[in-house]
Amino acid sequence: MRLQPVVLKVILKTIIAHCLFFVFVATSFADDLQMRKAALAIELEDYAVAILIYKELADQNEPEAQVELASLYEQGKGTAKNYIAAFNLYRKAAKSGNATGQNALGVIYEKGRGVRRNYTKALKWYQASANQDNPAAITNIGNLYEQGLGVKRDPKKAMDLYQNAAEKNYTLAQYSIGFLYEQGLGVKQNFDKAVGWYTVAANQENTLALNILGFMYRVGYGVPQDYRQSVNWYKKSAGLGDPAGQNSLGYMYLNGYGVSKNYDIAERWYYRAAKLNHADAQYNLGYMYEQGLGANKNPEEAIKWYQKAAQHNQAKAQYRLGKIYEDGKIAKRNYKKAARYYKLAALQDDSKSQTAIGQLTEQGLGIKKNFKQAFNWYNKAAKQGDRLGQANLGTMYELGHGTKQDFVQAQMWYTISANQGLEIASRHRKHVAARMTENQLKNAQKLVSKWSPATSALTQERQQLIVSN
Repeated sequence: MRLQPVVLKVILKTIIAHCLFFVFVATSFADDLQMRKAALAIELEDYAVAILIYKELADQNEPEAQVELASLYEQGKGTAKNYIAAFNLYRKAAKSGNATGQNALGVIYEKGRGVRRNYTKALKWYQASANQDNPAAITNIGNLYEQGLGVKRDPKKAMDLYQNAAEKNYTLAQYSIGFLYEQGLGVKQNFDKAVGWYTVAANQENTLALNILGFMYRVGYGVPQDYRQSVNWYKKSAGLGDPAGQNSLGYMYLNGYGVSKNYDIAERWYYRAAKLNHADAQYNLGYMYEQGLGANKNPEEAIKWYQKAAQHNQAKAQYRLGKIYEDGKIAKRNYKKAARYYKLAALQDDSKSQTAIGQLTEQGLGIKKNFKQAFNWYNKAAKQGDRLGQANLGTMYELGHGTKQDFVQAQMWYTISANQGLEIASRHRKHVAARMTENQLKNAQKLVSKWSPATSALTQERQQLIVSN
């Protein structure tokens, strides 16, 4: 019996469709197997193998491979950092509808990595990803509203978005809700709720939450001070390989807070974090070598780690390098280098460095002598509470250097500095007082009673944590 041509066509189409289906299934299975191999290579830190696999799949327009390859380029793992290559791969994945790629492309636009920063485009791609219920994208939109980036600042809307993502068990959103309660942004400040949300995120290994809880218990910020609790949170973070947690745990061992003081263990934790390019850990490691804590003093190692930290704009390291080159004790004296490092840190509002660059500028050491600029540096340092900067500012007012002579202001700053225990300020205060009228002395005292530092040490430390995160 002969089949009709129409029937033959139907049969052939069915056979071809089935063949294509099996080819698709086989291809998908093969691609999935390759993706798993690449993931295993990353787990073993064999990034070169992972890149080869991802690149082959990315060239076949596999969006997940494009995203993974882009991430390696962005982080510089197994290859030099290449933000442009990362951008192009994320864009391909995003345009194919991949939610992770859309969110990542939004991050690229928000941070300005490989492209000009563009909050409007960031929001566009975040929204495309959020429309697919991606909690990371929902959280990123919340962050734009929290900070007012490309949109009108609206912490309440940010809270709504964070809660949406938190319901999907996204830990960064849970942390962010805690942050809004801690800071009182869009909601009434509530440390209990902040700690509650931080704990929810921390219990799911969110290192930001682990570290802030460690900080809060260490300094007694919003909770009773409890060094052991602090150490427990830091240990969990450090155990997850987080350099900030490792650095903080090193600090606890260095000072014997919640644990027995142990310089060797402190050094080990600092070293782990420093090798991960954590700037504060690099500074802390340098300080241990400079001071000989737990080992013999090693000036060369101290300078090496200070320089690494300084390259990451760590202000304390820049200050220490300035001090080293100014003193000339463990390195050849070089006022120009000292001035350069002091200024780098001073521009980051490091009060000790502002005082130090002020002194070099006042004396014309390594930098052109300029009383007006020296006065301005001392003024910045004094307002932040640096007692030497306050005493020096008093001297500038007393002598009329860089500003109009003013004994009331001089007496005020000498008194504020002396109240912090600076002996030379106390002596200068007595000297100036002998040249003042009773009314001037009363005015100076009124100014002293009204004065307070621009920010407290605790606030500064919390702000630094926010910036580093």
